[in-house]
Amino acid sequence: MSEVSHRELMVGFKPLVVVDDGKTLHMNGKGTVRFSMVSTEVTIKTEKGERTYKSARGVIEAPHGAKVLPYFKRDDAWYVVMVEQFRIALPGKTVEPAGGEVDEANPRLSMARELEEEAHVTVSPEDVEFVFSAYIQPSMMRAKAFGGIVEIKESQLPTELIGGEHQFGEYTVVSIQPLLPLLRSRDDGSWTSDLETYILLDAVAKAVGLIEKRF
Repeated sequence: MSEVSHRELMVGFKPLVVVDDGKTLHMNGKGTVRFSMVSTEVTIKTEKGERTYKSARGVIEAPHGAKVLPYFKRDDAWYVVMVEQFRIALPGKTVEPAGGEVDEANPRLSMARELEEEAHVTVSPEDVEFVFSAYIQPSMMRAKAFGGIVEIKESQLPTELIGGEHQFGEYTVVSIQPLLPLLRSRDDGSWTSDLETYILLDAVAKAVGLIEKRF
C-alpha cells in the first residue's frame, strides 16, 4: 500500500482535497464521497457443479440522498414546484424536485428541510408522503435514494414564486411547472430529467387522479 498523499484540485474557485491511501480516495466535497477498489469472490452453484469467480470493482460510497416534490391546485390545473440547477456529470442543467443529503433514520425530516432550504416552502415532515427508498446504482454505488411528495396550498408558496420562478440562491432557480404539460413533454422525449424525478411525477399524477391507481 502506498503512503497517504494529499492532492488539491480546483473546483470552480474552491479547492477539493483528495486523500489517497493507495486503496481509497476520500473527497471532501459536500458530504463525504469515497472511491474504493473492492475485491470479492462469488461462488455459483449449477447442475454441473460449482464455479468461483474473482472480481475487483470500483465502488463509490456517497451520502444517501432524497427528493421531495410539492404539488398544488390552481383553478382546475395541478402544478408542481421544481428546482433548476447545473449538474456537472452531464454537464448541463436539469429541472428536478428539491433535494439533498438525507438522514436515513428520518428521511421525511430531511425532505422537509431541503424543501425549505432550496424552495423556501415550509411543510411538516409528517405531511410528506413517502414514495420510495431504493439503491441508485448498486453495481457500483452504495448510496440510497429516498423520494416523497407533499400537497401544499398555493398560499404556502413564497411571494417571489407567485409569478412563476425565482432565483433564491446563487446556483438554483425555483419554478412552478404545470403538471400535465410536464408529463406530456417527458413522455414525448422533449424534456429529460432523472429517474427519481420521473417516479415522483408519476406519484403526484396518481395522487391527483391523472393516472389510475392499480396497486
